[in-house]
Order: sequence, then structure tokens, then C-alpha cells
Amino acid sequence: MRSSVDAAAFYKAMTALMEVPSKSSIEVLREIKAEFTGDQCVLSATDLNTWMPVTTPASGDDFAFVFWNSAGVQKVCRHYDGALELELQQRGDESFLTMRSGSKGGEFPVYDTEDCPTWPEFEAKQSYTANAANILKCVKQVKYAVDLRSTRPEYQGVLFQNKHIWTVEGHRAACCDDGGLDVETPFLVGVPALEQLKALGDAEMQISVADNWVLFQNEHVRLLAKRIQNV
Repeated sequence: MRSSVDAAAFYKAMTALMEVPSKSSIEVLREIKAEFTGDQCVLSATDLNTWMPVTTPASGDDFAFVFWNSAGVQKVCRHYDGALELELQQRGDESFLTMRSGSKGGEFPVYDTEDCPTWPEFEAKQSYTANAANILKCVKQVKYAVDLRSTRPEYQGVLFQNKHIWTVEGHRAACCDDGGLDVETPFLVGVPALEQLKALGDAEMQISVADNWVLFQNEHVRLLAKRIQNV
């Protein structure tokens, strides 16, 4: 089974995902998953609170795997250029991925995807449009008033309320009104998840709010963040 992608796009997608995997004892939560479906490649990572798939064009067969040592593979991918060919091979009970780009290439062990968690159920109750860079700028402006060590979850997140983007940690509060949103029903999202908005760049995105999740997405990137409840 083999497929071909643009090396630069593949490296960019892997780089965007590097901060998502957790330090969990569960192998698949420490790594990046790759799914090839004919005309596209979807790279994704999750720590169960944040889910992030990045889609790039591809051509070839349908197959999927989970990288072993994703950080190491990402560093190797920066040396590839032009067309990057990926071939998945099975040898006994083990799977290996061969990657080739011009005269450069390598072989890497990979996991299968049977233990990967599935995308959570999602039913949007609210929907908005905003510029990803503007929202991220507001998050950076107000995150100083967040206490990630607090035992109170609401002190660890960013509150979207009306036209305001708030943070508060008991002693300090910060507010930004430059996000371009006007939220009907307030929702709260953790700072680490919102910092991944940088992967969406300076482009318009759709924000969909469900009971337990908030989805930020554009044509190529989806970022699903768990809501902080009981505020």
C-alpha cells in the first residue's frame, strides 16, 4: 500500500500537530495518526481533551497507521522536498513505513490503528465565523490571568461571552473585545487547546459549539476542544 503527498505540506501538517499528543502511558495518545483515503491524507493527534486533524492532498491507496516516535519522524521530514512517497509494509506481526523523496528516504516502524480513540459525538448548538488569528491574538492578550495549577477549572480557561473574551484566576481578570465575535450563550475553553489555533493561520474559520465541545475549523484544519463546564 502506497501513497504520494507533497513533502512540504506533510511536514507542515506534522509540525502543527506536535504539541497536541500527551505524555500518556497509552501509546496512541503520544503519537500522530495518518489516514490515507485516495485523494487526501489526514494527520491527526489527540490527548482526549483536544482533537486535531490536518488534511493535505494525496494520491494512492487507502491505508492507515500510527507513527512510532512522531517527533523523530517530524524532524526527518523537514529534509524531504518535492513529492514524498509513503509505502506501508507488513512483516509478520510488525508494520513498517518506507518514506522516499528523491535520493532521500528511510524506514520507520509504525503501529496499527485499532486502539485509536474515535472522534466524539458532536451536535452543534451555536455557530459563528471569526478570524483565527484575531481570536488567537485575544487569547495571548488575556492568558496571563489564567492559573493552570488551580483546582478550579474555570480559572484555567478562556470565557467567550457576548463580544468579550475573558480570563480570571481569582486575583486578576483580563478582557479582550477584538475577536470579532458576539456569542449568544457563553462557553469556556482551556488555554492549551486555544493556543493550537495557530495551525489555522490568518484565515476565516467556523466555530461550532456543542454541549461538551467546541469545534474550530477551516478547509484544512479542525480543532475540537473540550468545554470547561460548571462555571
